[in-house]
Amino acid sequence: MPPVKDVRIIDDHTIQIITKQPFAPLLHHLSHPALAIVSQKQIEKMGEQFMNHPVGTGPCQLSVWRKRDQIV
Repeated sequence: MPPVKDVRIIDDHTIQIITKQPFAPLLHHLSHPALAIVSQKQIEKMGEQFMNHPVGTGPCQLSVWRKRDQIV
């Protein structure tokens, strides 16, 4: 049974995750790549090519991506 009871959108940059009971490994689970929060607009724009057009956040920017060779 999944530990998450509810997920609420608080504002454009905040979600609240409510668990059924204390669940210590939640942050570890949320950091798994398969659970990433992604842009719905980017998914709709790129369709099946979504995974080939990464979008990041924060101070780092992707400048070069050569598949199976180099990421800068």
